[in-house]
Amino acid sequence: MADIQVNHRDSRQVCPEDTRIRLAHFNQTQFHNGCLRDFSPNGVNFTRPKRLGKDAIVVLRFDRSRSGKPHATGQRIPRALTLDQIRWYRPALSTGQRRFEISASFLRPQECK
Repeated sequence: MADIQVNHRDSRQVCPEDTRIRLAHFNQTQFHNGCLRDFSPNGVNFTRPKRLGKDAIVVLRFDRSRSGKPHATGQRIPRALTLDQIRWYRPALSTGQRRFEISASFLRPQECK
């Protein structure tokens, strides 16, 4: 697995293509696969075969073996489990596979009232 690259302009960290996540709609038990593209202190971008509706609330589960551990860059990947709100989605440019790029913001405890 390649190292995570930091984009210093917006503090977004680019992830290796094989960084997998699991996601589910809030209050549902069925998880689906996705690929983490990048993340920042405020949210994540990922791809998956199906789109998610704008403003949907989802649970993202990250690779537990790496979550929260510092990398060579001194940065950390998100916590193992996060609650997120979908901000936007669009068709992803890919190698012929139908995929969507999705952006989500981390929900903070004060936002979950």
